[in-house]
Amino acid sequence: MKTFKKYYVVDNVIIGSNHVINNAGAINLIQQFDTLPTEISVYGDKNHLDSIRSKIKSIPGKTINYQPIKVIDPAINPFKKIVSWISKLREDRSFVYQLFKKSSQENPELILFCTITAINLFRFIHLFNAQNNRKILIGLHGEIEFLFRNNSSLKNRLNAYFYKKAFAISGYNVKFLVLSPLIRTKLIQSGLVNERQIVCVEHPINEASRTLTDIPTKRLIFAQLGVASKRKNSQVIFDLALRFKEQIGNSQLAFGIIGKVAPDTEPYVNEYVEISSREGKPLDQKDYEKLIMKAKYSLSFITGEDYVFRISGSIMDSIQYQLPIIALRHEFITDLFQQAGDVGFICEDLTELESTIQKIIDGDSLCTERYQNQVFNLKLYASRFYDVNNVIFFKKNLAVSGWTFA
Repeated sequence: MKTFKKYYVVDNVIIGSNHVINNAGAINLIQQFDTLPTEISVYGDKNHLDSIRSKIKSIPGKTINYQPIKVIDPAINPFKKIVSWISKLREDRSFVYQLFKKSSQENPELILFCTITAINLFRFIHLFNAQNNRKILIGLHGEIEFLFRNNSSLKNRLNAYFYKKAFAISGYNVKFLVLSPLIRTKLIQSGLVNERQIVCVEHPINEASRTLTDIPTKRLIFAQLGVASKRKNSQVIFDLALRFKEQIGNSQLAFGIIGKVAPDTEPYVNEYVEISSREGKPLDQKDYEKLIMKAKYSLSFITGEDYVFRISGSIMDSIQYQLPIIALRHEFITDLFQQAGDVGFICEDLTELESTIQKIIDGDSLCTERYQNQVFNLKLYASRFYDVNNVIFFKKNLAVSGWTFA
């Protein structure tokens, strides 16, 4: 007789330290579905499993079994890429069939694929549908942007085709998971999925607390968090810093990138922006957090269609560490301010963004007196992403889609 609940968490795409917060967050949520004894089998790349261990909460009655599997990352070298993909497709097919053979014996409550490639989703959707007594939840990430663009590359057009076909034929026992209510709403509005096919959970974050202090009168730090890239429109920070080079020289303020600079943005680098990772290596997490806590405002330059279906890690970090945001107008940013209240400043263009920074360093009370309230609002908003609240939100979404977990 089964005396405990069993769950599978699978990621046969991600390797190393990528998606650590996402996948660890998913495991922590499942641990808190109920108070019954639970065993979670986690399948993934060995190095990835090693990376997430420290992020997993230790909860009495909950057992995590780490199951390393072979995860092939297709080679960047074009001559090796085809061979790598053939090997990956073979390996993935073998693993998925073995997994479902095992599931027929262990009868897990849920199988969560944290990440799956578009072609594998298309290849295995009939197999997933055939497991009609098994709940299968499939994570969707930023690559679904391809569904809403005029894609020039064959790869992107194929990925869009695979997603659309899989959505169209997925069975009642298969649902899709996104990391934002906004993304869920937009996918439903597109007509590609219906309300019962898709559920959402808030992007998991760890708890952090910023001390409420007044804005300093000297060396006020404005920072972009994470990798600076053209996709994030990060070249703007270097232009912005040039406009403030006199104030930077007399230590009124500083501009920084708390992270590394991508090759496509390297040509824009100048002496007026402090870059914390000059050698292109990721920052140690502790160093990253220390630098964020020293900053007073987070800068976001994303525009257009980018990061509508892809969660911005830099914005999530701004929420987690309660760092008020100065941003160009963008759909994701607008939604954030609607949900969280006054958490910074939305600017229509670079001129307004420059003017906002100037007002802050000049001590304009209409800007500076809002600072502590902005930090407080971010702290309050961040709490909805913490496990204790997120699991309630997640289970409600699952129930709306027709799934319940006792």
